[in-house]
Amino acid sequence: KVKCGNCGLKMMYNYGAMPVVYCGHTAAVGSMSTCDKTRYSAAKIERIVLVALRKQLEIFQSMAKILEEGEEQIYQQCKEIWNRN
Repeated sequence: KVKCGNCGLKMMYNYGAMPVVYCGHTAAVGSMSTCDKTRYSAAKIERIVLVALRKQLEIFQSMAKILEEGEEQIYQQCKEIWNRN
C-alpha cells in the first residue's frame, strides 16, 4: 500500500511486462491535479519497502533483546534480595 507523496491518495499498480506504480489522481481529475504522470518501477518500490521492513524488524529484535536482558536483571536482583532475608 503505497500513497502518493503529493496528494496522499493510494498509488495505482499497473500489471504488465514491466509492472509500475503511479498516482491515478492526474488521470481522474486532469489538469486540476498537482500530481505528475511519473510511473515508478514496482520492483524498485518493493525493494525499498523490503529494506524498510528489515530495518523495523532489526529494531524490534533489538528491543526484545534489551527487554529480555532487563527482565533477567530484575529477576537476579529479586533473587538476591530474597536470599538475604
